[in-house]
Amino acid sequence: MSSMFTRASGRRSPETTPRKTIPPPTITPRKADTPHKERSHRTKEFNPEVEFTPSSQLLRRAKWTAETTTQMQSSFRFGTRIIAATGARADGEHPNVLRLRVHHSTVQAIAQALHRHLPSSLRSWASSLFPEWFLPTNIILKKQKPGWEEEFDTEQATYQRLKCLQGLVIPTYYGQATHNKTRALVLSDIGGACVAEPAGAVLREQDVRPLFDQALGALASQGISHDDLKLDNFHLVDRGGDRAIMVVDLERVNELPPEPDRCARLVRNDVRFLMRAYRDHVECLREDGLLLH
Repeated sequence: MSSMFTRASGRRSPETTPRKTIPPPTITPRKADTPHKERSHRTKEFNPEVEFTPSSQLLRRAKWTAETTTQMQSSFRFGTRIIAATGARADGEHPNVLRLRVHHSTVQAIAQALHRHLPSSLRSWASSLFPEWFLPTNIILKKQKPGWEEEFDTEQATYQRLKCLQGLVIPTYYGQATHNKTRALVLSDIGGACVAEPAGAVLREQDVRPLFDQALGALASQGISHDDLKLDNFHLVDRGGDRAIMVVDLERVNELPPEPDRCARLVRNDVRFLMRAYRDHVECLREDGLLLH
């Protein structure tokens, strides 16, 4: 039976042994009458001639600028609260992802002030039990796409499994909310710049390669590999003068084999794939005069 976690053909360097898929506890098994090929359109295949042409870069940049500057009022239910916020789409490619600024109520401000004076063990307990009262001001709200129930469940389960990497390699996961009767993930706003944008493509190849290697290696250390290797899914962030790559969009992931040598080989394959995409991307930015370095 096909699985939505199996990599579409042509996405990575050859690896003959199939990988096992992650069995998230919240996911309903795929029905036998839903073959993978019917869902393959959901993963955008990398094609340098289509994705990273000079004209596509200009159009993409114009679209992102227009759609991410249109501010709107929003609200969502999270735990015991209905939270009001202001924000816009995080980018022009993912209309289901909102970058929001939470409006803190007086009660929430008092709760957070009291929270700061608690012992660390009690702070952790309160934050895990009632995260809706201790959200940061800036968050990401990622809504479930229509018909993407399994992918949403997979991403939620993956965040829970990779809790040790939250805030370091992947965003922090605060919990599940409801926005306009649609499920949504409440995530930290990691900032930085998407590598698919000029502001995120400022490093030389020899400088960005180890960052990709570190990020994918961290996932691999937990037995996970990303199954949607697009530059859109990687953000370049600044940590006190040090650069790092953080990984987003965990709807499609693979469970790696237990053998360390095979895991290391698969990580190298993924890094090579991303570096080819990055090289073509930077070249197109240079042709368009959009390169920032």
